[in-house]
Amino acid sequence: MGKVADMKCYILTSDLQRDRAKKIAEKLESLGLEIASEIEPYSCVVVASGGTERKILEAVNEPVVVWALPYYNSLPAVLEAYAVKEFRFFYSDIDEKALEKIKIYERVFNAIKRLRGIRLGIVGGVSDWIVTDGNWVRNLLEVVEIGLEDVRVEGEGVERAYSVYNSLREIIERYELDALTIKCFDLLEKDTTACLALHLLNDEIPAGCEGDLEAVFTMIVLRLLTNQPCWMANINRIGRTAVLSHCTVPKSMCEYVKLTTHMESGKGVGIEGVLRKGIVTIARFRGKRALIARGRILRGNLGDETLCRTQVEVETGDLIGFGNHVVLSYGDHVELLKEFCFYTGFEPQIRGPHHRSVAD
Repeated sequence: MGKVADMKCYILTSDLQRDRAKKIAEKLESLGLEIASEIEPYSCVVVASGGTERKILEAVNEPVVVWALPYYNSLPAVLEAYAVKEFRFFYSDIDEKALEKIKIYERVFNAIKRLRGIRLGIVGGVSDWIVTDGNWVRNLLEVVEIGLEDVRVEGEGVERAYSVYNSLREIIERYELDALTIKCFDLLEKDTTACLALHLLNDEIPAGCEGDLEAVFTMIVLRLLTNQPCWMANINRIGRTAVLSHCTVPKSMCEYVKLTTHMESGKGVGIEGVLRKGIVTIARFRGKRALIARGRILRGNLGDETLCRTQVEVETGDLIGFGNHVVLSYGDHVELLKEFCFYTGFEPQIRGPHHRSVAD
């Protein structure tokens, strides 16, 4: 079988059981896994025997995941080490189910490694009403400050709004950006909006509005973990369900899209996208905490003239405590986000329809 994962596996045995390593290696390779000659950061440590407790504790000083096997006292050794120091491990035989776990950790590790090189552009600064302190994001990403005067606007109507997209594409290329956020309301002075531009950009890179660093950081993390676009939205109503809205939803997340006007000003172009029903994950990183909520879109076309143009009603948990903007992504990514939080030092707070406000 060809290689199925980029993450390497290092086999850990006691001196007494060293001969077992070869047999374990053959099984791992039969699944398409590559064997490492030494413990590497962001790799998998396969515990092949008992008597390895101290070796495990030394191994988990690196960011690794430990694999406990159902034989040769592998699991007892892992549990003894875990009682001394918390680390991530999974328990499985060497089979296809184990590959699914490996792939989860591979996605998490790849996201963490890629995050370090992300260049985030903040165009025009932070909107005055964003009072949550997102400066911690600057310690994790390379943030590039760009003046709003760099955004060239021309034409009329939809053409004028589309010129913002072209201008932001030029800025992305010029500054070699992987993501951006823009102080979009200032564009109203130029008689247009950034909604159409961000709607189009979000199918290409994470693109947030209002200069909200925490929200766009959340978009970046979800994009790295899932390789799919996500949507930054306001929390407009809470209760048995939540209503989210905003005008920058990616086209790929919508069943259909209608161009309308910006809700607050009546100017420019707003995006009225109808999201399909389905399972979603809602997230928001805030300082050292992370909101992670399972949800399900019940309705994707509310038609409320008092809200931003794209609107959804979601069955989910308590979203309070992390600021206004949250990020919605299709699929259940709770496990991915939990593992990301463990390795990056964020405290996950898991919320959902049946466990509101419960820290996991």
